[in-house]
Amino acid sequence: AKHMNMSASYVSRLFKRLTNSNFKDYLSKVRVEKSARLLSDHPEKSIHEIAAEVGFNTVNTYSTLFLKHIGMTPSEYRRVKKKSKS
Repeated sequence: AKHMNMSASYVSRLFKRLTNSNFKDYLSKVRVEKSARLLSDHPEKSIHEIAAEVGFNTVNTYSTLFLKHIGMTPSEYRRVKKKSKS
């Protein structure tokens, strides 16, 4: 907001209008989607590593948001993707 010479509240309202989501929820969704690709493409990485790599501080928060956005836990998602590749 400072960089654009705008107030934080104005940028927040503008972001919500453009994305139908607040910044925090949007960022969580983007992180979860990236982590889903990593879970599928990098089975050698632990769920803890992937959560940290995409910016989550705790695995519990990551798992909760993953379940909210994807509809299953990261472990379940990885299992499903592994079966579909076989």
